[in-house]
Amino acid sequence: MPNIDKKRFAGFADLYSLVRPQPPQKVVEIALGIQDKLRFERVVDLGSGTGLSTIIWKAVSNSVVGIEPTEDMRNQARLDFPDLDFLDGTSYQTSLESSSADVVQCSQAFHWMEPKTTLKEVDRILKKDGIFIILDCQWPVCWNWVAENAYNALVQKAKKVVRKFPELSESSTQYPKEKHLENIRSSGFFAYCGSVLFDNVEACDARRFEGIALSQGLVQSIVKKDISKIENEIQELKVACSHSHAKSMRVSYVLHYGVKSGT
Repeated sequence: MPNIDKKRFAGFADLYSLVRPQPPQKVVEIALGIQDKLRFERVVDLGSGTGLSTIIWKAVSNSVVGIEPTEDMRNQARLDFPDLDFLDGTSYQTSLESSSADVVQCSQAFHWMEPKTTLKEVDRILKKDGIFIILDCQWPVCWNWVAENAYNALVQKAKKVVRKFPELSESSTQYPKEKHLENIRSSGFFAYCGSVLFDNVEACDARRFEGIALSQGLVQSIVKKDISKIENEIQELKVACSHSHAKSMRVSYVLHYGVKSGT
């Protein structure tokens, strides 16, 4: 079984929910267009986190279910979106019925999932002609170049710190994002695969941009154990953010999809 480190995303669900970009309705529009439908019976969101990516389906699906292995994230999702279902589970063991989902989505999470076992479970729970969606955004978001530069410096320092002090990292295997579409295609479960690129604008001030940087799992793993190792970079980020008057951010997305064979 794949190794799931549930601690990596524990302890900062409130921050995550407050600052992270929310996938836009464009995702829903793309899925409806591909399927030539007006609504769905059931949508499943794998690695649903705090529910930011789950709630976007509510208006077009009779049932929306989030699957999330981290208790803190699940509890925050239930608090923020009490009318949706959030279940304890993993991408390779959802405990959902076979052939029960029109759409299975994985937003900002597939790189934490072992591809073969995940895609096998996706195939099991998807209906024939159902669609699997992987959604990722580009980090950092486009806001202010000086702040973005400080963001990158913080992340790079965090990487150096965990290489030198591996005990500070809640280690989890990451799978390359550039392999996502290839993994969908090579699974043999899908009759057609494709990709869509788009962007979205959201409100963003200095506090939110700073929060986005601090909500990155690698950064949080150090913050929770020894913030002094990256304290200078965090302070430099705060200073860079404080000098910007930007009020919006542009978030770039890539959406990969596969349509399950109907035969």
